Amino acid sequence: MPAVDPLVLDNHSHMRAGAEKSPRCDTDRHEEKRNTMRTQHALFAAGFLILLLATVLVRPITGGDASEYLHMTHGWINHWSPDLRPEDGNTAEPILEAMGYTDYAFGRGYYGTDNGRLFSSHFWLYSLAMVPATLFMRLIKGNEFAAFQLTNVLFFMAAIAVALRYGEGNRFVFLGLSVLSPVLWYLRWPGPEVYTWSFVSMSLALATAKRYSPAALCAALAATQNQSLVFLVAFIVFLALNTGHLATIASTVAAGLFSLAPVVFTYAFYGHLSPFTAFGLVDPSLISPQRTTSFLFDLNQGMLPYVPFLLVSLAAVTFMIATRRDFIGLCALITIAFVILPTEAQPNWNGGQMGMARYAVWVVPICAWLVSQHVPSGRNMNRLFAVVFAVEVALLTYHSNHMNYLTHTPLAAYILETAPALYDPDPEIFAERLLEYDGVELGNAHTKPREPAERSPLPIAFVSKTGDVTKILSDVRSLEILPTLFTVEAPYLDRVRLQHTYYQNLFYLNPPRGAVRTR
Repeated sequence: MPAVDPLVLDNHSHMRAGAEKSPRCDTDRHEEKRNTMRTQHALFAAGFLILLLATVLVRPITGGDASEYLHMTHGWINHWSPDLRPEDGNTAEPILEAMGYTDYAFGRGYYGTDNGRLFSSHFWLYSLAMVPATLFMRLIKGNEFAAFQLTNVLFFMAAIAVALRYGEGNRFVFLGLSVLSPVLWYLRWPGPEVYTWSFVSMSLALATAKRYSPAALCAALAATQNQSLVFLVAFIVFLALNTGHLATIASTVAAGLFSLAPVVFTYAFYGHLSPFTAFGLVDPSLISPQRTTSFLFDLNQGMLPYVPFLLVSLAAVTFMIATRRDFIGLCALITIAFVILPTEAQPNWNGGQMGMARYAVWVVPICAWLVSQHVPSGRNMNRLFAVVFAVEVALLTYHSNHMNYLTHTPLAAYILETAPALYDPDPEIFAERLLEYDGVELGNAHTKPREPAERSPLPIAFVSKTGDVTKILSDVRSLEILPTLFTVEAPYLDRVRLQHTYYQNLFYLNPPRGAVRTR
């Protein structure tokens, strides 16, 4: 006989009273649930219609690797293959030119196989998913470049629908922290960031409902475009393993194997496991604690300025996981770390973006899910997060007016002017946002000094509104140029020369007020 809570047997009159109240309470709860679902459905439908209308009326934006994805989409339409052929250029190039791609080079980003075919370094699944939207825009004689944002909106709304349907527990917290983030800006971005965000979100919502096979498939679909998400697939498989149910484990592993599709494809055509390593498009030596810090906290493109409450909540949850010795929570934290680390091998760290760095967009829902699994549920907590979400909306509105990866954000500029020692960004971020052009050549600041023959933009200085130079990026040789560009106090220059005599790489200087000034 199962154990019975002694409180249940405490008083028969209480039992009878509870029994009498139970039907009415159940009816009230069911009615409240139905009303909540009606509200959710109404809001979902309204949001869906607004976003669909916006995709048709709002002019698309350019950026990222749009030309590659567009050519692959036209390849699927023209010849049922993602390889690049002349007819793809004939149909795609007029669209690119109409969007202002003046420096576009046909075939850039593509690599030849031994049999003469050209494939993009990016996997083709997102481009294949764009085919219906492209054909629709062609049918209504619209701007086919808008197929990017139409596809993004469809995936975005599908993710919200799945989270509402299958997300259990604190779905309000999960969706709020995930949706009220820069992913909203990326709905217009011509790339797979929203696609990836959507499948990550669907994966975690399904995993919460213990539907591990479709969760693994969604994570695998996300991993085809961003390979570090294979660690999310592994985490879903780990959750399935905990069930001890062989059929569930087998189906979850089978679904997760789809994440290897890019590996199989690349090996079949190039004999390598990844085009990024085969053609030197990534540099694992760049993975470092400094880049991890930049990913999370950089004042220009890190997560902190855009989703600060998510990071604070994640820090609190990390403390809870540690104190409770929560093994699954610990595995989730390790998964987040392993998903982030491979993205740091990207040489172009200050790449095109909508405020927050592109890779961080699809890390947000993983962090949001972990927070939602550990914060207490209930109306009081929902009220607290409602306030948080309102502030987050205000932050997103503010930042939306200052999105440019070639200028410092107002927050970063303020810190560089008033407390420069607090912010030592990645040299590429600092240089490109001050010089306002992409591809600033600093040499390999991470591994070796600049060669004497190399032309350098150094030293690069941040100048305050009062004319004081508050932060300088330099190397040893460029210190000699400093007095030709600015008025420099001799004692300060002598001290800096002495302190940096044996420095091999780039370094920052934070001159005291008045030590270095504009002429």
